[in-house]
Amino acid sequence: MAVKKLILLILAFLLFRCAGLETQQVQPEPKEKSAMHKLLEQGDKVSLAIAFISIESPAMIEMKGEQFFRGWARSIATELLGNAERVLLKKYRKYPNFRLIDRFSVDRLLDEYKFQHMGYTREVDAAKIGKLLNATHLELLSFSRMYTVEKAGWGYKEHYHDISTMRLIEIQTGTLIDSKIAERHSYGGKWSKWKLRE
Repeated sequence: MAVKKLILLILAFLLFRCAGLETQQVQPEPKEKSAMHKLLEQGDKVSLAIAFISIESPAMIEMKGEQFFRGWARSIATELLGNAERVLLKKYRKYPNFRLIDRFSVDRLLDEYKFQHMGYTREVDAAKIGKLLNATHLELLSFSRMYTVEKAGWGYKEHYHDISTMRLIEIQTGTLIDSKIAERHSYGGKWSKWKLRE
């Protein structure tokens, strides 16, 4: 019985192959390389610093208060800067012409020169910051959270919609090289993964 099945399978395979109907794998379209990949592949030296422009959540301030928001904003900034560093190092550490400036050096400089307000960097200070850090590029991050609460049975469910914007600027010319927006959602405590907007 098993021999008959094997013979039938071989015959079916040969039939499809002879008829030109063999299955073809569909190759996914190659992803377009990021602006950073292109810079590094063409041999440009990249010294990258990361800084925050803003963190916003008007509904959270209204519902939970300014003091809560300030503490939350500091923790979100620390978490997102750490994630950004991890992702950038994972992607670009193989390039000898890539250097990521330590975020604690960036924070120290921001504190020393009073460039920041609650951990954020104003865009107009970007060139000054980059030059003081000997950076060639600056990645500016902004973050906003929409927050709503709805009645659900005997209790309430919190809904979050986070949006993070990343802008890559060349320090010498002040040129915006790349801009990306990512978002994630939470409904009832379950978070989706970050997804880039098309």
